[in-house]
Amino acid sequence: DDGGDDGEDDTQLAGVVQSQLQKYRHQLENTRQALEQAELRLRLQKESSVRLHDFRNKEHRELLRANKQLQKELDDVTLDLHRLKEESRAREVTINNKLQKALKTLKSYETTSPTASPSTAMQQQDHLSNDNSYDGYNDGGALLHRDDLNSKVGDRVHCKSKTEVWRSCEILDIGNDWLKVHYVGFDTKYDEVISFPSSRIKEAAASPPSSSSSSTANPML
Repeated sequence: DDGGDDGEDDTQLAGVVQSQLQKYRHQLENTRQALEQAELRLRLQKESSVRLHDFRNKEHRELLRANKQLQKELDDVTLDLHRLKEESRAREVTINNKLQKALKTLKSYETTSPTASPSTAMQQQDHLSNDNSYDGYNDGGALLHRDDLNSKVGDRVHCKSKTEVWRSCEILDIGNDWLKVHYVGFDTKYDEVISFPSSRIKEAAASPPSSSSSSTANPML
C-alpha cells in the first residue's frame, strides 16, 4: 500500500510541476513579446528622432543659405543705391553748370546783337541814347505820311521799336501805304513792315529822340 501511495504522490507532484512550468513558459512568452514590442517602439522612436534631426539640420542649412542670399541682395541694393546717389549728384552738378552757362549766354544776348559784336551794339545804343541834337521833332509823336517820305530804298531812317527805343534802320522796300525796314545790327528775322501814317518813322536827316531803354538782341520785344 505504501508503494501505491508514493506513486500517486509522485504523479500529482509531476502534474503540479508541469502546470507551473507551463505557466512560466506562458509568462516568458508574454515577456518576450512585450520586449520585442518595446524594442520596436524604441527603434521607431530612434528612427523618428533621426529623421527629425535630419529635417531640422536641413531646414537650418536652408535658412542659413536663404539668409546669406538675402544679405547678398541687401548689399547689392545698398551698393546700387549709393551708385545712384553719386550719379544723381554728378548729374545735378552737370545740370547746374549747364544752367549757369545758359544764364550767362542769355545775359550776353540781352546786351549784344546776335549778328554784331558787343562793342558794335553798345556803340549803336550810345548813338541812339546819348545824341540829343535831334531837333526835327520835339516828342517823337508826329505822324509821317507816305507823301512826306523823302527817303528811298537803301536809305537809313529812324524807327521806334516796340520797346519804345529809336533804332537806325535801312529801307528795304516801299509801298503805297507801307514801309519795310531792317534794324541795323540785328538779325533779318526782325525786319518789319510799318504802315503809313506812322509816328514810328523819322527821316534820318536828324537824330531821333533819346530813349532810356537799353539795347537788346530783339528790337521787337
